Amino acid sequence: MKRILWILLAGLLSLNAIEAQDVPLNSVKTERGANDPIAHQYLSKTRKWMNASKALEAYFMVCMGQDERSAFLNCQPGSILLSGEKYRLLMGGEEYYCDAKNIWTYSQSTQEASVYPYDKSQSDLNPFLLIRNYEKYYRAKYIRQESIEGSMRNIIDLIPLEASEFLKIRIFLNESDNRIFRISMYLPQSQLYIYSVTKYIDEPQINENTFVFDQSKHPDVMLIDMR
Repeated sequence: MKRILWILLAGLLSLNAIEAQDVPLNSVKTERGANDPIAHQYLSKTRKWMNASKALEAYFMVCMGQDERSAFLNCQPGSILLSGEKYRLLMGGEEYYCDAKNIWTYSQSTQEASVYPYDKSQSDLNPFLLIRNYEKYYRAKYIRQESIEGSMRNIIDLIPLEASEFLKIRIFLNESDNRIFRISMYLPQSQLYIYSVTKYIDEPQINENTFVFDQSKHPDVMLIDMR
Protein backbone atom coordinates (compact mmCIF):
# COMPACT_ATOMS: atom_id res chain seq x y z
CA MET A 1 0.00 0.00 0.00
CA LYS A 2 1.00 3.60 -0.50
CA ARG A 3 2.46 4.19 2.96
CA ILE A 4 3.90 7.58 2.03
CA LEU A 5 0.40 9.01 1.43
CA TRP A 6 -0.51 8.40 5.04
CA ILE A 7 2.79 9.79 6.32
CA LEU A 8 2.44 13.04 4.37
CA LEU A 9 -1.09 13.59 5.66
CA ALA A 10 -0.43 12.52 9.25
CA GLY A 11 -0.60 15.00 12.19
CA LEU A 12 -2.51 16.19 15.26
CA LEU A 13 -3.71 18.85 17.64
CA SER A 14 -1.94 22.21 18.08
CA LEU A 15 -1.03 22.51 21.75
CA ASN A 16 -1.38 25.31 24.19
CA ALA A 17 0.76 25.12 27.31
CA ILE A 18 2.25 21.71 28.16
CA GLU A 19 3.31 21.16 31.74
CA ALA A 20 5.41 18.00 32.21
CA GLN A 21 4.95 15.96 35.37
CA ASP A 22 6.93 12.78 35.89
CA VAL A 23 5.10 10.29 38.07
CA PRO A 24 6.44 7.42 40.18
CA LEU A 25 5.77 4.88 37.41
CA ASN A 26 9.13 3.91 35.91
CA SER A 27 9.84 2.05 32.68
CA VAL A 28 11.10 -1.48 33.09
CA LYS A 29 14.20 -2.39 31.07
CA THR A 30 13.45 -5.35 28.84
CA GLU A 31 15.10 -7.34 26.06
CA ARG A 32 14.66 -6.06 22.49
CA GLY A 33 11.26 -7.19 21.31
CA ALA A 34 9.81 -7.46 24.80
CA ASN A 35 7.27 -4.90 25.94
CA ASP A 36 7.50 -2.68 28.99
CA PRO A 37 4.97 -4.10 31.51
CA ILE A 38 3.75 -0.61 32.41
CA ALA A 39 3.23 0.33 28.76
CA HIS A 40 1.44 -2.97 28.20
CA GLN A 41 -0.85 -2.24 31.16
CA TYR A 42 -2.09 1.01 29.62
CA LEU A 43 -2.24 -0.23 26.04
CA SER A 44 -4.27 -3.25 27.16
CA LYS A 45 -6.88 -0.93 28.69
CA THR A 46 -7.07 1.07 25.46
CA ARG A 47 -7.37 -2.08 23.39
CA LYS A 48 -10.14 -3.36 25.68
CA TRP A 49 -12.08 -0.14 25.12
CA MET A 50 -11.62 -0.38 21.35
CA ASN A 51 -12.63 -4.04 21.16
CA ALA A 52 -15.78 -3.37 23.18
CA SER A 53 -17.07 -1.00 20.49
CA LYS A 54 -19.01 -2.41 17.55
CA ALA A 55 -18.17 0.80 15.70
CA LEU A 56 -16.25 3.95 16.55
CA GLU A 57 -15.72 7.28 14.79
CA ALA A 58 -12.95 9.77 15.57
CA TYR A 59 -12.40 13.28 14.24
CA PHE A 60 -8.90 14.71 14.33
CA MET A 61 -6.51 17.40 13.10
CA VAL A 62 -3.39 16.44 11.14
CA CYS A 63 -0.34 18.72 11.35
CA MET A 64 3.42 18.91 10.80
CA GLY A 65 6.02 20.03 13.35
CA GLN A 66 9.67 19.93 14.35
CA ASP A 67 9.08 18.75 17.92
CA GLU A 68 6.24 18.29 20.38
CA ARG A 69 6.49 21.87 21.67
CA SER A 70 6.90 23.72 18.37
CA ALA A 71 4.13 25.39 16.39
CA PHE A 72 2.32 22.95 14.13
CA LEU A 73 1.92 23.74 10.45
CA ASN A 74 -0.23 22.69 7.47
CA CYS A 75 -3.03 21.40 9.67
CA GLN A 76 -5.93 19.58 8.02
CA PRO A 77 -9.08 18.02 9.46
CA GLY A 78 -9.85 14.35 9.05
CA SER A 79 -12.01 11.54 10.35
CA ILE A 80 -11.84 7.78 10.67
CA LEU A 81 -14.74 5.36 11.09
CA LEU A 82 -13.85 1.92 12.45
CA SER A 83 -15.54 -1.44 12.85
CA GLY A 84 -13.16 -4.29 13.61
CA GLU A 85 -10.59 -4.31 10.79
CA LYS A 86 -12.89 -2.31 8.53
CA TYR A 87 -12.44 1.44 8.26
CA ARG A 88 -13.20 4.59 6.30
CA LEU A 89 -10.58 7.34 6.43
CA LEU A 90 -11.25 10.85 5.06
CA MET A 91 -8.29 13.21 5.15
CA GLY A 92 -6.99 16.14 3.14
CA GLY A 93 -9.03 15.42 0.02
CA GLU A 94 -8.05 11.74 0.12
CA GLU A 95 -10.52 8.95 0.87
CA TYR A 96 -9.67 5.39 1.94
CA TYR A 97 -12.11 2.51 2.35
CA CYS A 98 -11.36 -0.95 3.72
CA ASP A 99 -13.85 -3.82 4.07
CA ALA A 100 -11.15 -6.20 5.43
CA LYS A 101 -10.90 -7.77 1.96
CA ASN A 102 -9.92 -4.81 -0.22
CA ILE A 103 -8.68 -1.24 0.20
CA TRP A 104 -9.91 1.56 -2.06
CA THR A 105 -8.08 4.88 -2.40
CA TYR A 106 -9.63 7.94 -4.00
CA SER A 107 -8.06 11.37 -4.58
CA GLN A 108 -10.42 14.28 -5.09
CA SER A 109 -7.67 16.45 -6.61
CA THR A 110 -6.64 13.97 -9.32
CA GLN A 111 -10.00 12.23 -9.65
CA GLU A 112 -8.20 8.89 -9.51
CA ALA A 113 -9.24 5.75 -7.64
CA SER A 114 -7.56 2.38 -7.08
CA VAL A 115 -8.37 -0.85 -5.29
CA TYR A 116 -5.82 -3.14 -3.65
CA PRO A 117 -6.02 -6.43 -1.75
CA TYR A 118 -6.15 -5.91 2.01
CA ASP A 119 -3.04 -6.80 4.01
CA LYS A 120 -3.64 -6.70 7.76
CA SER A 121 0.09 -6.36 8.45
CA GLN A 122 -0.09 -2.86 6.94
CA SER A 123 -1.82 -0.73 9.56
CA ASP A 124 -0.59 2.56 8.09
CA LEU A 125 -3.99 3.85 7.03
CA ASN A 126 -5.61 2.81 10.29
CA PRO A 127 -3.59 4.17 13.22
CA PHE A 128 -5.95 2.52 15.67
CA LEU A 129 -4.69 -0.87 14.47
CA LEU A 130 -1.35 0.13 15.97
CA ILE A 131 -2.94 -0.56 19.33
CA ARG A 132 -4.59 -3.82 18.36
CA ASN A 133 -1.44 -5.33 16.85
CA TYR A 134 1.41 -3.43 18.46
CA GLU A 135 3.18 -6.47 19.98
CA LYS A 136 3.83 -7.94 16.52
CA TYR A 137 5.64 -4.95 15.06
CA TYR A 138 6.80 -2.69 17.90
CA ARG A 139 8.49 -2.65 21.27
CA ALA A 140 6.42 -0.57 23.70
CA LYS A 141 8.04 1.64 26.34
CA TYR A 142 6.32 3.76 28.98
CA ILE A 143 7.80 7.30 28.99
CA ARG A 144 5.98 9.42 31.57
CA GLN A 145 2.73 11.11 32.48
CA GLU A 146 2.08 14.76 31.53
CA SER A 147 -0.61 17.32 32.14
CA ILE A 148 -1.71 18.54 28.68
CA GLU A 149 -4.55 21.02 28.33
CA GLY A 150 -5.51 20.47 31.96
CA SER A 151 -5.79 16.65 31.82
CA MET A 152 -3.31 13.87 32.54
CA ARG A 153 -2.02 11.83 29.59
CA ASN A 154 0.08 8.67 29.69
CA ILE A 155 2.84 8.75 27.06
CA ILE A 156 4.04 5.52 25.42
CA ASP A 157 6.60 5.04 22.65
CA LEU A 158 6.33 2.29 20.05
CA ILE A 159 9.75 1.43 18.58
CA PRO A 160 9.71 -0.56 15.29
CA LEU A 161 11.26 -4.02 15.59
CA GLU A 162 12.30 -3.98 11.93
CA ALA A 163 13.29 -1.35 9.35
CA SER A 164 10.56 1.27 9.08
CA GLU A 165 9.85 4.80 7.83
CA PHE A 166 9.22 5.74 11.45
CA LEU A 167 11.91 6.21 14.08
CA LYS A 168 9.18 5.84 16.67
CA ILE A 169 5.47 6.38 17.21
CA ARG A 170 4.48 8.20 20.39
CA ILE A 171 0.99 7.60 21.74
CA PHE A 172 -0.75 9.84 24.28
CA LEU A 173 -3.53 8.13 26.24
CA ASN A 174 -6.08 9.85 28.45
CA GLU A 175 -5.60 8.87 32.08
CA SER A 176 -9.34 9.33 32.68
CA ASP A 177 -10.72 6.90 30.07
CA ASN A 178 -7.68 5.33 28.29
CA ARG A 179 -8.73 6.74 24.92
CA ILE A 180 -6.21 7.98 22.38
CA PHE A 181 -5.59 11.71 22.72
CA ARG A 182 -2.74 12.05 20.22
CA ILE A 183 -0.43 10.00 18.00
CA SER A 184 2.93 11.55 17.04
CA MET A 185 5.00 9.97 14.29
CA TYR A 186 8.74 10.65 14.19
CA LEU A 187 10.56 10.35 10.87
CA PRO A 188 14.22 10.93 9.95
CA GLN A 189 15.55 14.48 9.50
CA SER A 190 13.48 15.87 12.39
CA GLN A 191 10.14 15.36 10.66
CA LEU A 192 7.16 15.05 12.95
CA TYR A 193 3.56 14.32 11.95
CA ILE A 194 0.83 14.41 14.56
CA TYR A 195 -2.79 13.26 14.91
CA SER A 196 -4.83 15.08 17.60
CA VAL A 197 -8.25 13.60 18.27
CA THR A 198 -10.87 16.33 18.66
CA LYS A 199 -14.03 14.24 19.01
CA TYR A 200 -15.22 10.65 19.39
CA ILE A 201 -18.60 9.27 18.37
CA ASP A 202 -19.46 5.95 19.99
CA GLU A 203 -21.46 3.39 18.04
CA PRO A 204 -22.09 5.46 14.87
CA GLN A 205 -24.50 4.06 12.30
CA ILE A 206 -22.88 1.83 9.67
CA ASN A 207 -24.02 -0.55 6.95
CA GLU A 208 -22.40 -3.01 4.53
CA ASN A 209 -21.57 -0.21 2.08
CA THR A 210 -19.93 2.13 4.60
CA PHE A 211 -16.47 0.66 4.01
CA VAL A 212 -16.65 0.31 0.22
CA PHE A 213 -15.87 3.00 -2.34
CA ASP A 214 -19.13 3.84 -4.13
CA GLN A 215 -18.16 4.30 -7.76
CA SER A 216 -21.74 5.16 -8.68
CA LYS A 217 -21.25 8.50 -6.90
CA HIS A 218 -18.19 9.16 -9.07
CA PRO A 219 -19.22 8.05 -12.59
CA ASP A 220 -16.37 9.97 -14.25
CA VAL A 221 -13.66 8.36 -12.15
CA MET A 222 -11.84 5.33 -13.54
CA LEU A 223 -11.20 2.67 -10.93
CA ILE A 224 -7.82 0.96 -11.36
CA ASP A 225 -7.90 -2.62 -10.10
CA MET A 226 -4.52 -3.60 -8.59
CA ARG A 227 -5.68 -6.93 -7.14
